[in-house]
Amino acid sequence: MTDTVKRPAMTVPTAMAGAPVPAAPAGRDARFRSGPALVAGIGVVVLALFSMIHLTQGTADVGPLKLLGLLTGDGPDQETAVLLASRVPRLFAGLLVGVALGVAGTALQSATRNVLASPDTLAVNAGAHFAIVAVAAFGLTLPALLSGGIAFIGGLAAAVLVLALSGGGANGNGGPIRLVLAGTALALGLHSATSALLLLFSQETTGIYAWGQGSLAQSRTDELIQFAPIILVAIAALLLLSRRMDLLGLGDDASRLAGADPRLARVGAVVLAVVLSAAAVTIAGPIGFVGLCAPAIVRLLASGLSVAGDALARLRSRRFFLAVLIGLLILLTGLLVAGALLGDAKLLLGDLVNWLTGQSGNRVSAVLGTRMPRVVAAVLAGAALALAGALIQAVSRNSLAEPGILGVSGGGGLAAIIVITTVPTAGSWVITGSALGGAALSALLVFGLAFRGGLQQNKLVLIGIGVSAGLAAAITVLLVTTDPFNQTKALTWLSGSTYGRNFVSVLPPLLAVVLALPVLAGMRRDLDLLR
Repeated sequence: MTDTVKRPAMTVPTAMAGAPVPAAPAGRDARFRSGPALVAGIGVVVLALFSMIHLTQGTADVGPLKLLGLLTGDGPDQETAVLLASRVPRLFAGLLVGVALGVAGTALQSATRNVLASPDTLAVNAGAHFAIVAVAAFGLTLPALLSGGIAFIGGLAAAVLVLALSGGGANGNGGPIRLVLAGTALALGLHSATSALLLLFSQETTGIYAWGQGSLAQSRTDELIQFAPIILVAIAALLLLSRRMDLLGLGDDASRLAGADPRLARVGAVVLAVVLSAAAVTIAGPIGFVGLCAPAIVRLLASGLSVAGDALARLRSRRFFLAVLIGLLILLTGLLVAGALLGDAKLLLGDLVNWLTGQSGNRVSAVLGTRMPRVVAAVLAGAALALAGALIQAVSRNSLAEPGILGVSGGGGLAAIIVITTVPTAGSWVITGSALGGAALSALLVFGLAFRGGLQQNKLVLIGIGVSAGLAAAITVLLVTTDPFNQTKALTWLSGSTYGRNFVSVLPPLLAVVLALPVLAGMRRDLDLLR
């Protein structure tokens, strides 16, 4: 009987020791690998958006146009001086503190294998706050970095005590409820002691109370400059520990089998997390729940994107396609309306309606008469380039192929520059026709060379890059040898700007899109089969 008894506990070490492990599906692994990058990309975009909104909010009227002018080198006036002296330091402090606390929370959760661990629940913030107030109560005024060191000592002592009380100090196996209870109890005690110091030594701790409530208001930027390298170095060190931290999630035995010391990794992560928390507390006071919420939000986004990816892989129905198409059309309509109404002269939706019906005044007619051709030109150019890229990728069966890489754009540009520099009086139709001819010849050259010996994806891209480089060199030679007037005109055309467009100049791309769509609709089955 003993020979037939199964012992599941032996399967994990055997697998870790090198036994074959069933491989996960490649598509699923790819989604898991791309999930964090996608979450990071979304986070950066959202962060940039809210940062711009923050810089334009306040009592001083500093709008997006003034902000853009300041970024492009215009001298600051009284209102933009407010931006430099108040809002930018506050934004910088918010970014530093948010990143520090978010990374600290992630490190503590990985080290303790507890999703409830954070600088708050481990009383790290409370310990750092108490240490700084205790030093101030004795009438000592310390420089910023030394105050950060005091905060580090207080935070580290609190974290060690909480981990010991919750039973997770040695191996990170303390239960989540015990950890939270121990951390909350210690934090309450430290907050009470801090409040007592503030009351008993009110003169010595003047101004500390407001800071102790958590504030991003920054009157001095030197502290931010001093702590920024510390935060960046701590984050870099945690990134170096990331592989060891991942192994901790598999358990201490798995970490040892992989050659990593779990105790060393856990201690290093806790110490670095306390460094980040202490820096954040020194800059802005104890700001709560960022270290707990940030990792949870990232996990939710990553899991949501994974679920969404699985759903998108299965929902290839006509209904889903129509829903996406309708959503994109609504988005495009909104962007068109925004492009028509926003600018140096802001208009109302009623102004646009009056202009479309021919009932607008001179001012609105003048503004929309110059603005709408640019908006329409941008939309048509985007549609034409998108169709061109989709076609080239379908024909070449290469997801990296696009008009720029394959030299099509370079051929059109070279032909157009030849016309501009040799026939300065040429109109937009002549320039467009020459660009079309040059692009066609360039495409024939690239595909002709690639088809010799069979159309291979890598070969097509490499030939396209080489042709693009040669065409770019030829364009440079033409620009250098022509006279300054034609050079400026050619550079303006090459920049891809919609400046100075009128409704006549948008006819070529409109005609190309209108003629191409029915043909492509009829060829869609053949194009799908090429894939």
